[in-house]
Amino acid sequence: MSLFAFRRPFEGLRAGRAKSRNSTEHSYGKCYKTTYRLCVLSVSAVIVASWVNLMCPGLRIFYCRITSVWLILLAMAAPAASAEQWGYVRWVYDGDTVILSDDRRVRYIGINAPEMAREQHPAEPYAKAATRANRELVYRKRTLLEVGREPADRYGRILAYVFLPDGRFVNEALVRSGVAVVLPKAPNLKYEKRLLAAQRKAMSAGKGMWHNWRHCRTRLVGNGRSKRFHHPSCSRAARIHPKNRVLFENLWDAFWDGYAPARGCFPTTPWLRRPPR
Repeated sequence: MSLFAFRRPFEGLRAGRAKSRNSTEHSYGKCYKTTYRLCVLSVSAVIVASWVNLMCPGLRIFYCRITSVWLILLAMAAPAASAEQWGYVRWVYDGDTVILSDDRRVRYIGINAPEMAREQHPAEPYAKAATRANRELVYRKRTLLEVGREPADRYGRILAYVFLPDGRFVNEALVRSGVAVVLPKAPNLKYEKRLLAAQRKAMSAGKGMWHNWRHCRTRLVGNGRSKRFHHPSCSRAARIHPKNRVLFENLWDAFWDGYAPARGCFPTTPWLRRPPR
């Protein structure tokens, strides 16, 4: 994939890595402290269990119930300790992916930006605009990563909602600018409604890819369960269960309802017009 003629930011990289290391260590430090305390309490519970087993056989049932509750609380507390972390962005890969100073890759949850040029495929319309917008938001900045319920994708990238220190929601900002579309995917659906509201604002205002939109009739078949739409001729469209089948008269209606193109039927973005120069 082309890097849109961005120069590698050597200057300030060492300082950026130091900031990221400190912030990441702070986040992990809190996680380690929480985990340590949970381990201490767990060991204490085992000691008490042994004492109850030896001295008070009549309390075994009561203790089993208490232990069950404790295990549930332990399972709930463990992921919460590492749900948020800080990272310093040293490189913007494209409109929805960044690289942190510790070389971790972060893929924004709930949105999809047009693809930059890769191998034999040219850059899609608005790919450079999306990359530029993402760069203006996060490049060489400290960001808060709210990791999703599914923490990583099959490529090993962190799946996260990204926030700036001033509270701005990066995923939402890109959608509101019209350079990215909503891409819902379970189980990471926490901000789905908020992102869809941002997309509708961009569509209504004609921003980015929604500028001078052509409202041509194009029948589509949507899957209400996956929130993806297909060409009627697509083999996947025929396999959609009738109760999940949703019909659209055009692309605009599908995007307005929060559906995204199915990759199998829409490998590229043919509906997008080239941005005005």
